[in-house]
Formats: sequence, C-alpha cells, structure tokens
Amino acid sequence: MANIGTDEDFVWELEQEWKKSLPVFTERQWLTIFPEALQVFRKRIWDRIALNKKFYQDELKRQQTIINKKLSYPLKDHWAVDLAVETIDENLKEVTKEIKRDRWILTILKSATKKKISNSSIDKITPDDILRAKEIPITDFIQVNKSGIGLCPFHTEKHASFKVFKDNGWYCFGACGIGGDVIEFIKKLNKCDFIQAVKFLVKK
Repeated sequence: MANIGTDEDFVWELEQEWKKSLPVFTERQWLTIFPEALQVFRKRIWDRIALNKKFYQDELKRQQTIINKKLSYPLKDHWAVDLAVETIDENLKEVTKEIKRDRWILTILKSATKKKISNSSIDKITPDDILRAKEIPITDFIQVNKSGIGLCPFHTEKHASFKVFKDNGWYCFGACGIGGDVIEFIKKLNKCDFIQAVKFLVKK
C-alpha cells in the first residue's frame, strides 16, 4: 500500500515551489534598487577584467608552449596537439568577449554618472523601506482561512488554491503556479514595478 503524505508534507512541498519562484535580480536591477552600490559594482567589474586578462595571458603562453613542443611529439599524436590548440583558441575568444562586455558596462556606468541627477529623491527607496515592506502581512490584502488558504486573486476559481505561508510568502498551486513574497504579491496585484510596490507597502 502506497504511503500517503501528510498535510505537513504537502505544505512543505508547496513552500519549496514558492522559494524556487522568488525573483533573482540582475545587476542592473540591483543598481536601480540600491544606487549607492554603484562604486562596489564598478570595482567588481574591474576585478573581473583583471582576472580575465590574467587568464588570457596564461592561456596564450600555454598555447605557445604546446605549439613549440608539437614537433617533439610522434606524428600520430599531432591530432591531440591540434585539438588542444583549438580548445585554447575557443577559450581566448570567450574571455575576449567577456572583457569587451565588461568594458562596455563600465562605459555605460560612466556615462550614467555624468548625467544630471534628478532632484526627485522621493522616488527612491532604501534598504530599510524594503525590510519594512516585507513585514507587511499579505493577509492585509487577501482573506484566507486558519490554514492560510484562500481564493487566488489572480485568476477565477471555485476551489481555493492560494496559500500564505508563516514567513509571509505565498504560492498559487492552481492555474497561476507562481509565488513570492509580499512585494511580488503587490507587484502582481497592482501591476506595478518593484519600487512602486515597496512604496505602496510603506506608504511612501
């Protein structure tokens, strides 16, 4: 007879699905949220360029060493030497692309800092705003039962499929199949972006 999972197992599985659905911000998005991180971000890019340059030089030396030793290998092994050289060529092309991309990003950042900064500081949010926003209960905006389950506000349904977790996260295991934190909830509910959702929650 097959084992039937408990309600706790079911809730745990839902929670894991919800955690997988949490947003992963790009570096550009993080800079929008935390403009003060610009200097740290720029340094990180320079460090990455330096590492890629070193890798490029090391691979170039390794390739030259292999080419110089080619004649010392038996003729039947020359194919392996050629393969190694081609592999290094691909590595060099890839790292060159990465260096060019990072230099392009630095150029964009430099031009962005030269632009006149708007005086509308009210449009900005702080890390403290985000923390306070995450503490606003989702249940302030949706009705659920004692188990944290209610009708999903994002699609029409007769049977409740929306779950609010104890850590103030949520997941729709019905037609939506998505979840997140209270900020993601407000983004979807109000059809707004991250900053607007935070400002809405903290009434800024």
